[in-house]
Order: sequence, then C-alpha cells, then structure tokens
Amino acid sequence: MQIVNVDIQYLSPPPAIKYCKKCGKKTEYVCSGLFRVNAQRKYLDIWLIYKCSNCDSTWNMTIYSRINPKSIASEILEGFHSNNGELVEKYAMDTELIQNVNVNQNVDHSAHQKIDHHGKNQSTRRVGNFFMITIFECSV
Repeated sequence: MQIVNVDIQYLSPPPAIKYCKKCGKKTEYVCSGLFRVNAQRKYLDIWLIYKCSNCDSTWNMTIYSRINPKSIASEILEGFHSNNGELVEKYAMDTELIQNVNVNQNVDHSAHQKIDHHGKNQSTRRVGNFFMITIFECSV
C-alpha cells in the first residue's frame, strides 16, 4: 500500500485581475498589506487595499460595508486599524470573498515546475508565483 501526503504552502496572496483605468487594460492588483477603515456616523466600511502592479493605482476590496462597529470583536477591529499581518493574509487568501466582488485571481496552473529530489519519492511543484505543492510518497 502506498500513502501520498500533500503539503500546500502559500508563497504570497494571489493577485486580483481587474481593469485598471490608468493603464487602460486588465492588470494584476497586488495586496498592499493595508486596510482602510472609514467611519460614517454609526457605521464602518472596511477595505483591503490592492495596488496595480504596473502603475500603483489602488483598488479597495470591500471587507465590510456599513457595519455596526459593535458587531465586530474589539481585537479584530484593532487588527484592521493596525494592519495586522495575519488578518491581511486571512482576507487576501479568501477566494470566496474575492470572487464575490467579481474579480478574477491569477493562479497560473500551466507554470508547473517539477523538481527531482534524487529518487526520494518526493516532488515539488511551483504553481505560478503563489503556491508550492510538495508530494511525498511512502510505502507501507
């Protein structure tokens, strides 16, 4: 019997593909690692800021819109204000959230690169610039 273990590591959040008005074409928007929090009377809007990889124009991906600040745990709200890296990663990697704002992600599955580990029954594949997949095969 053979057991196959798979380890998937994110190298960086995948960029969003969207039309850039300044560049005049669809381009990659890369996560800046920053949130924008805006207060409108009793409500908050929270965005994750992306930058065009060509011209640095920005796009704000909506995380919350018109939400009562009391409905968010105070630690999480502080994380938005302080640009907490774990919180940034959580939202930048949330493919459902990104799809809900009608933006494509650029995960190039044609960029596989097989690396031979000298007969150790292990292969690593890089998927674009965003994922590293390692497959381990073990005999039982």
